[in-house]
Amino acid sequence: SSGINAEWPLRPGTAPLEHPIPASVRKVLGIIQPHISITPNQLTVNIYQPGQGIPKPVDTHSIFTSEILSVSLGSDVVMDFKHPTSGKVLPVLLPRRSLTVMSGESRYLWHHGITPRKTDALQDVVERQLRISLTLRECTPDPCTCNFPSQCDSQNYGKPRYSVEDEEEGARLEEQYVSAVY
Repeated sequence: SSGINAEWPLRPGTAPLEHPIPASVRKVLGIIQPHISITPNQLTVNIYQPGQGIPKPVDTHSIFTSEILSVSLGSDVVMDFKHPTSGKVLPVLLPRRSLTVMSGESRYLWHHGITPRKTDALQDVVERQLRISLTLRECTPDPCTCNFPSQCDSQNYGKPRYSVEDEEEGARLEEQYVSAVY
């Protein structure tokens, strides 16, 4: 991760690192800049082996601005977007060497994740290879005022965010993906 001081909490007021986003990634930013409306100051690099995935989060509202950017390198992969109330799931192919820009509902409301599996199927079955994800965000000290208060940590500060079912699911996932590994 680059662009955020790890000693600062990830919330409004987070301080930039002394070492900004690397020059090689700034070159990528130069290419994608016409397609985005933010100036990223935070970078997370993840490397996924075939079969690995990510749970379906909604990125934190309180410290990031209106767009979340993801540059996919290596393998194609399917990302699932799940609506939090209807449960509707939309699979979206993220081709290698592509830019995904999440804003509006896709940024603030829909949960997004990648199911851990070795293949993806939309029109054809595609075997996953090594994938590198560059996630770029712009941090802000301002509280979120989005139109999705039910999912917003800024607008729900101090209110319970999770149900008993969420706690049980969290414990199950921790056992399956964390405890089993360590």
